[in-house]
Amino acid sequence: ASRQLIANMIGRAWMLFSNILFLPIYLRILGAENFGVIALFMAIAGLVVFLDMGLSPTLSRELNDQGRSKSEKQDVLFSYEIIYAGLVGAVIAFAALVPQEVFRAFVSVADFNRSEIRDSLRWIVISAAAQLWLNFYIGALFGVERQITGNAITVSASVVRSALVVLPLWLFRTPIAFLI
Repeated sequence: ASRQLIANMIGRAWMLFSNILFLPIYLRILGAENFGVIALFMAIAGLVVFLDMGLSPTLSRELNDQGRSKSEKQDVLFSYEIIYAGLVGAVIAFAALVPQEVFRAFVSVADFNRSEIRDSLRWIVISAAAQLWLNFYIGALFGVERQITGNAITVSASVVRSALVVLPLWLFRTPIAFLI
């Protein structure tokens, strides 16, 4: 139990620390004109929690129910997978099908006229869908009392998203490199 608590604390602390540490690096590489897309992504990533609608914690509780058999837990997981697949599919369909003009509300007219910014806006939504899917599986891991594994995946994904992305950003200097 203490190992799980320590893993949870390390996972949460790293996510906060990595955002604080790497934001100035992104700003320096991309410049203020391109950094707004990254800031918008981080704001939308916060909305992913809202999109989750409490399903991840509920899934964790359902999978942690000691009164359920293994097959019942598998059925619960499969049911939630269908719900999440629908949510992720809806988000990706929105990103793919919505007219570009809808994204105009999020950036200035000058920025919207830059194709890399317009394309980045779609990638922001797709990245949010990927984050939603990741949160689902991490919630499932927590539900079957695999906090160390779940936090290892959380920290690893955060390292990829914040640290390993620095090289592609430096090479391509576009927000799309960050989002992909």
